[in-house]
Amino acid sequence: MALDATVGGAGANSFGTIAEGDAYFADRLFASGWTSASDANKAAALVMATRALNSLCYLGTAAADTQALAFPRTGLTLPSGYATSTGAIPQLVKEAMFEFALFLLNATTDPTLEKSQFAEGLKELKADVVTLKFRDDFDIRLVPANVMALIPEAWLCKNDVVTVQLEAL
Repeated sequence: MALDATVGGAGANSFGTIAEGDAYFADRLFASGWTSASDANKAAALVMATRALNSLCYLGTAAADTQALAFPRTGLTLPSGYATSTGAIPQLVKEAMFEFALFLLNATTDPTLEKSQFAEGLKELKADVVTLKFRDDFDIRLVPANVMALIPEAWLCKNDVVTVQLEAL
């Protein structure tokens, strides 16, 4: 798999490059998962993180109908009040991707597997009238909360601003 971080590219599979990741993690504490990884693993983590972030529902419109990824986009405003550039990936998106890539590199099992996520968070299952309860601190999002915190909530469709309440049926 070749890493392709071409902005707006039809074959792009990453929001950023390994070199950008190296620069990002150069002055970040607790980055040994990234700094000690091979370039092949860094590339795989960037692609996997990009896929997860790309699967979110973003407001606005893709800058071109031929681009493979959700960014660049029009119709979004940065927290500074300026519009996102149609010719660039917002730095916030890159930082979210890098943080998610680090999370993946530090994982001991694949955190994107739904079965393991649900089994990990399941606190009780009752078969009589079907009760399904999850731990109070359990979040079923694929993207970790610290990564989601980097993406402005105003950029996301309402279905991706996740608040999950499960009640007994």
